[in-house]
Amino acid sequence: MKKLLSLVAAMGLLSFVGCGGKDSSPVTPEATYSFDETFVPFQSAGGFRLGDTYATLVADHGEPVRTWPPTADSDGNLCSQAWYGDRDFTVFLADADGDGQLSNNDTVKTIFARANVKWNGVGTGSTRAEIVSVFGNPVGQSSDRALMMYINSTAYTVFFIGTSNVVEEVDIGLIWN
Repeated sequence: MKKLLSLVAAMGLLSFVGCGGKDSSPVTPEATYSFDETFVPFQSAGGFRLGDTYATLVADHGEPVRTWPPTADSDGNLCSQAWYGDRDFTVFLADADGDGQLSNNDTVKTIFARANVKWNGVGTGSTRAEIVSVFGNPVGQSSDRALMMYINSTAYTVFFIGTSNVVEEVDIGLIWN
């Protein structure tokens, strides 16, 4: 826990969470969404659940628009990306068998939601004050990256505040040991 808190204090990158580095999916800010998705802090967003296998992901949501092969994050964890562009979600999956290929047993470790996701009335489109009113003060935040981080013993939830001073992305992920 001490190591985790020191890493949260650094807040330079989210690499400590594994598979939570740079999201390579195309940004589609002009897209509009006619649905209101739900996210559950530390668990899921838009029906995408942490810990699900790639096979479950495809069964529940269909084939992603695009995938990227596994690459190593800063800690050496192999992670693939699957982009659901029609819904503006990207998931990072851990390479479960270490074969360097996206396979059915790879598991969801991080969810990036740029779509309209809400929990208890806050989420995408909310202000920093609105997030604090529901979640309390974040355990880490950074003005230069405009993010607010909340963690529990196994997962994290991060809100990215955009130039319009509202949340543009909600990231949920598992903390790797």
